[in-house]
Amino acid sequence: RRVLFRSWLADISYSVFLIHYAVAMFTTSVVLALNVQGLALHAAAFMLTWVLSIGAGHALHRWVESR
Repeated sequence: RRVLFRSWLADISYSVFLIHYAVAMFTTSVVLALNVQGLALHAAAFMLTWVLSIGAGHALHRWVESR
């Protein structure tokens, strides 16, 4: 299982690299607009950014790069 996850992550890594900045800018603007306070909420926003970046990278890889 670990090998499959690493292989999948390696396959989508370039797509994640391409899209992560836009995702990070979007989530940062949402955090600033909502005036989020506290370390725990900022950590949650960071983790959400990480998950969204991988999800968006997967979608980009599947629907653009793999065709």
